[in-house]
Amino acid sequence: MKAIVIGSLFLFILFSASSNAQLDSLFFEENFNFSGELRLNGWSPYGFSFLNPVTTTAGLTYPGYPSSGIGNAAGLDTIGQDVAHIFSSPSGSNNIYAGILVNVKEIAEVAFLHFSASLVPGSSEAGYLFLSTEDFNTFAFGLSKANTSPDGTTAAVYQKNVTYLLVMKYEVISGSGNDRVSLYVFSGTIPATEPGTPDLGPFSLGPDLSGQTPRVIVLRQDNLNQDITIDGIRLGTSWEVSPLPVELSSFTAALNNNKVILNWQTETEVNNYGFEVQKSESKNQQTEWQTIGFVEGYGNSNSPKSYSYTDNLTQNSAQTLRYRLKQID
Repeated sequence: MKAIVIGSLFLFILFSASSNAQLDSLFFEENFNFSGELRLNGWSPYGFSFLNPVTTTAGLTYPGYPSSGIGNAAGLDTIGQDVAHIFSSPSGSNNIYAGILVNVKEIAEVAFLHFSASLVPGSSEAGYLFLSTEDFNTFAFGLSKANTSPDGTTAAVYQKNVTYLLVMKYEVISGSGNDRVSLYVFSGTIPATEPGTPDLGPFSLGPDLSGQTPRVIVLRQDNLNQDITIDGIRLGTSWEVSPLPVELSSFTAALNNNKVILNWQTETEVNNYGFEVQKSESKNQQTEWQTIGFVEGYGNSNSPKSYSYTDNLTQNSAQTLRYRLKQID
């Protein structure tokens, strides 16, 4: 009997069609589809200050980003109340990718976002994002794993009033003090696969989050002069579901009378031209992928879309078949 193995976008997951393995998932998304104070719309105060609560402001846009131009945004524009939101990452997930749109209107030396293990400030925090000033018009982004000052900063080449996409990767690694954070900063096209070298990191200095994965994301207001807009927060377990324009929710294969029927579904699509269907026949312990078909996409969609492709097998087909999708903008 032939074995069929399927995979998600760009080979990142391969699993048996008959197994219970999970696809990478988007487990938290915040597009600020409300107006007013964040603490009255699903967010909690982080600490005891109720002075200058975080409120919504005009939303941000970024070409090709799934959470672009939806709802409002969060304005971190003074010293005052910090807010936090609890999330639940999938069981067994070792990586968290956080996609975040950031637009800086006024520059200040400040930590403006981080993860936490709980809603109690200072109990266990990690994955800090910073602004570092250079002059009145340019700034740098900073990153640390657990320190309240940056472990490293980018070059000070970023401009006020420009929307950037940040992707922070938090890696949960077994043992004590081994977790790592990395940062990617984009101002143009979002890469289809995770770049080999981040703009910052990976950094591992300092303690882990009390031996567990992050459970809380925190937005900070710690400097009177800051004016930072945050939007389109997407937390996922892979590069494919955090910053990329197609969110794949399922991908299955079934063998029927020498035909392999592939079915998949997307939750959202942005500028999706379509999918190349690729197959690998494992005969000599080597994986060589061949494009066997193309299925046209829906372009832009905020509702689930279903797709199907049938691969007609031959007598010479290998005993193990692997399938994957390559999304084309």
